[in-house]
This record gives sequence, C-alpha cells and structure tokens, in this order.
Amino acid sequence: MRIAHTTLVAALSVVLFVAMSWTTWSQHVVGQTVTRFRVPQYDSEGRLTSQIFGDFAEVLSNGIIKITGLLLEMYQGTQVTMRVTAESCRFDRARGVAVSDSAVRMDRTNLTVTGKGFSWHGAEDRVQLFQNVRVILHDTRQYEEAGGLE
Repeated sequence: MRIAHTTLVAALSVVLFVAMSWTTWSQHVVGQTVTRFRVPQYDSEGRLTSQIFGDFAEVLSNGIIKITGLLLEMYQGTQVTMRVTAESCRFDRARGVAVSDSAVRMDRTNLTVTGKGFSWHGAEDRVQLFQNVRVILHDTRQYEEAGGLE
C-alpha cells in the first residue's frame, strides 16, 4: 500500500509544517490560543496547494501545540485531491514530532484510510498509525488497468 503511505506522509507533513509556521508567528506564550483558524499554503506562483483548518490550537506549558478539530485539504489546480481529519494531535516543534491517540481519516477520490492514533517523525519522514487501521480502495479498476498497486 505504498500509495496510501506516501499520501498520508505528505498530508501529515503539510499539517505539521503549518503548525511549525503558526508557532513562528506566536511568541510561544503558554496558554496562547487560536480558534476557528485557517492557514493556506501557496506555491511560488501563488497557487493554493493546501490549507489547514482547526477548531482550536493552544500552546501548552511544555511548548507543545495541541490542535483539535483538524481538517487538512490538499489541492491540485483548483480541485481538492485529499482531505485529512483528526480529532486532535500534539505537535512538539523542538523534536519535529506529532502524536495523537485520536481517530484519523484520510480521503482521496479512490482511497480512504482510517485508524486510531498516529505518530509523525519529520526528520525521518515517517508516519505510523497505531490501531484499527483500515484501507478502503474505491473503484480499483483504474489500478488494475495501470498494472496494479505498488
């Protein structure tokens, strides 16, 4: 399931890049919060590549950012190519690590991945889902015609 892994790595990388950017804007003030936020990301030509939405984010006493109600959208052209949702995650900017014990869901046109709990290690570009991982392929005919899945 290389397609699912690569897609999930890309999605979580964008989520955490945005979280790192948000911490740069803030002064790391313990208890600082942001509600109902949207952070768009653009390429060098000004095209929207992704945007992250959250219900709530807070800087905790240990410098970790807690994000709840996470929605990430990734774009190709003007079309949403993937949506990732998670109930919550904690991002440790100093270590470049995010962890969650909440539900996570990734949706693409022909693929859905769900699970409970994940970790992301930026330096290793590695994502691990912990429990109840389920991959659902929709309309697999296109993959069969292309020679199968890698």
